Amino acid sequence: MSEYLIIRIRGCSQTKREVERTLSMLGLSRSHSACIVPESRKHVMQSIKDYVAYGEISDAFAKELKTLMNGNRYVNLPSPRKGFGSVKTAYPKGSLGNWGKDIEGLAKRMLPEKKEVKPKKAK
Repeated sequence: MSEYLIIRIRGCSQTKREVERTLSMLGLSRSHSACIVPESRKHVMQSIKDYVAYGEISDAFAKELKTLMNGNRYVNLPSPRKGFGSVKTAYPKGSLGNWGKDIEGLAKRMLPEKKEVKPKKAK
C-alpha cells in the first residue's frame, strides 16, 4: 500500500477555519512541517492543496522519514536548499499542490545534511 507525504508550505495568516482544522488534525500546525498519510486518506489533500505540497513516496524513503519522526505523527523540517520557488502557484510553476513522485526531491532538499564526523588526531 502506497503512502503520501504532505509538506505544509504556507503559513496560517488568513487561513479558512476548515483548512486550519484539517492541517492541525494532520499535525501540520507550522510551516515546513511534514507528515506521512496512507493512500486511504488521500481525499483529505484536496481540501488543503492550496497550502501544502504532496505526493506519493517510495517505501524506502518513507522508512527514512519515519526514523526522523521518532514515533511522532509529523516532523518539522528546515527550509529547502535553493528555496521553494513560488509559494502562491501550483506545481510545476510553483510549490503547491500535487507533486506526484517528484515530492521526494523537495523533501530531500529539506532534510538536514548529514555531517561526517572526522576522527580526532592523536597527539
